[in-house]
Amino acid sequence: MMPIGLSSWVAVFVFVLTIADHFLGVAAVGYVPMALLVLFVLLEVRRAPMAEIIAACALGMGGLAAAVAGGDPGPAVVTAIHRTQPFFLLFAAIAWLRVPANASPSLREAQELALGQPAGRRFPVLLTVAHALGSVLNLAGISLLAGVLQGAASENLRYRFTRALTQGFTAASCWTPFFVAMSVGLSVVPGLAWSDVAPLGFAAALMLTALSWIMDRVFYRQPDGAAAQPDPAAPARRFRWRMAAVPVSLFVIVIGLIEVWAMPIPVALGLVAPAYAAVWTVSLTAGRASPAMVVADLARRVVSGLPGLRGEILLFLAANLFGAGIAAALPAELVGRAIETAQLSPDSLIVLVLAAILLLSLAGIHPLVPVVVIGEILPPSLLGLPPALFCATLVTMWGLGAVVSPFSGTTLFMRRVGGLSAWRVSWFCNGPYGVAGTALLAVVVLMTRHLMIL
Repeated sequence: MMPIGLSSWVAVFVFVLTIADHFLGVAAVGYVPMALLVLFVLLEVRRAPMAEIIAACALGMGGLAAAVAGGDPGPAVVTAIHRTQPFFLLFAAIAWLRVPANASPSLREAQELALGQPAGRRFPVLLTVAHALGSVLNLAGISLLAGVLQGAASENLRYRFTRALTQGFTAASCWTPFFVAMSVGLSVVPGLAWSDVAPLGFAAALMLTALSWIMDRVFYRQPDGAAAQPDPAAPARRFRWRMAAVPVSLFVIVIGLIEVWAMPIPVALGLVAPAYAAVWTVSLTAGRASPAMVVADLARRVVSGLPGLRGEILLFLAANLFGAGIAAALPAELVGRAIETAQLSPDSLIVLVLAAILLLSLAGIHPLVPVVVIGEILPPSLLGLPPALFCATLVTMWGLGAVVSPFSGTTLFMRRVGGLSAWRVSWFCNGPYGVAGTALLAVVVLMTRHLMIL
């Protein structure tokens, strides 16, 4: 039996009360999960990796100093904590889905389908499957495909498979509500719904997926001989519709709550994920254990693992404080006057924004930081972009930033499962793709702006 400590119970109350706060809307109730979230961070900060503690301290102190310079630090601190709650909710909701995902036979079939493709088809199939599974199951999706790295017949194949998994997975951040990128984008560009941004983001994801495949075909594919071929004695793998049953049904339920009942993405996931995971797990163990025992074991495993979110929550809290502090010190009106004084055109600003997010990500700064800061201080009107296109551009750059950042969750996960250094995964494997994707995005956004397509 896994122990459930104090911080696990605190995390549970943050989860439940954040959802309750959305429906009740009572200020007194809303401050309770905020206080508990701070308590959770204080209880767990000593267990976080030192690099994340240092980064969080730098961001937090910088944001607090900026808020003090703005003259009223209190609202900035409250805003930062309040904005971190939905991210905690989203991370915790995804944690419920990881347990049944790792045990699902149908998802294992999807893995075997991808791995059983002949040379020439493996890269695009891995790219597509990583995108499809990741778009609904987040990191639990590509964890199902990680075995391909261990079975790679050559070093070149291992690097290519790493690119397929990371680039297919991060492209999903352009449009899916199951990634925190979309929640961040909608929070910093208010007044938009997921359906306003998702079509543009999906088009960007298709563009980046095509770019990834073309770059692999032109620059990285090498003849690897017979060792690269699947075992001819192995049975042929075909697509079965049950492979898509879980991702599609889960996606439809969540989108229904988001679009029909106008729920925020994290709240919808927080409501659906535990119940869906319970039904899914019971169906996987039908006849072998009582449903009550299965659900109790699932809940214990998930709740006892919630303190593992410490690193993400610490960084998100610090980044939100940094963004709120900068916004307090540099209001949009002041930024607008500075841009006018510098005589920067909207086109120049767009290129600078995209380049800044990419370069900061390459330097190891999580894309959350520049996306939050830019969204806070730079209104879409200053760039000459409609709000939906501006938001889609930010979340697309989040995906490109995550794939080239040595400290993003995607890179660190691939480091663990692939045995490559984080710098090699981010810079060597994905750096050229990140630069090419940013340049392509800049061209598309500028063309869209000048042709007035939107």
